[in-house]
Amino acid sequence: MSRHFSSAVRAAARIIWSFNGTTKSLERDVAAVEQAVGANPELAKKVKNGLINGDPHSTKYADGTEDPVHISGVLGEGNLKGSKKATSFHYYPDTGDIRFSNSRYPPVRIGTSNAVAESSSSAQSGAKIPAHQQASDWEWDGSAQKYKYWDGTQWVWQE
Repeated sequence: MSRHFSSAVRAAARIIWSFNGTTKSLERDVAAVEQAVGANPELAKKVKNGLINGDPHSTKYADGTEDPVHISGVLGEGNLKGSKKATSFHYYPDTGDIRFSNSRYPPVRIGTSNAVAESSSSAQSGAKIPAHQQASDWEWDGSAQKYKYWDGTQWVWQE
């Protein structure tokens, strides 16, 4: 089951953004974060403001591992500090993954321009894109009181 986000949902998830040290246009990235917030009703209730820190960047760690290119930010209300901070996030534009620091909010995968290109070329060749490469659309299940998404073969539940 795939859920597309209407302009009404996007408008409902409108966030007042601030940028700290950002030198590049991040319009698409901001739209992806807003889409992820809009997909999570619990989080959407707590977010009025967002702050993006710097340009897209990777992070190399002392142990030799690397966090791929991502955008870092904070979501919440007002000054985004203390109890006003709902969560921080990393958005990975190459994959469309958004990961929140607060474990109450599951990660979300928003479609990327690369995924759209793969989808159209696969459709032309008759190949089916594997479910793990498609954007997952988390939806709230009221009876189970948790999020779930359809991975192409079964429901995957938030833990």
